Amino acid sequence: MSDQRLLSPLVPGRPEILAIVDWAVHRELAQTVCDVMVRRTQLYFRDTNQGLDATEAVADRMAELLGWDEDRRNEEVLRYQDEVALSRRWRDEL
Repeated sequence: MSDQRLLSPLVPGRPEILAIVDWAVHRELAQTVCDVMVRRTQLYFRDTNQGLDATEAVADRMAELLGWDEDRRNEEVLRYQDEVALSRRWRDEL
């Protein structure tokens, strides 16, 4: 692997590495940060912070791979943050 960044964990202490984003985009045709975070890595379900700490790195890598501009990249980050917030809304109702 020529780019050592791809070996970096998305979330410290978890097995998912940045290379999973490349796999998701190239092999599984993922097109959104939500798709990668929820379906491809399952950080949304398995990480205590639902992968929020990895969102920027995932969006940056997807922007590189898919040719997103800064606006699209930022929009993808916000969409994932909104998705996580929606999943936590029930907590406020208790």
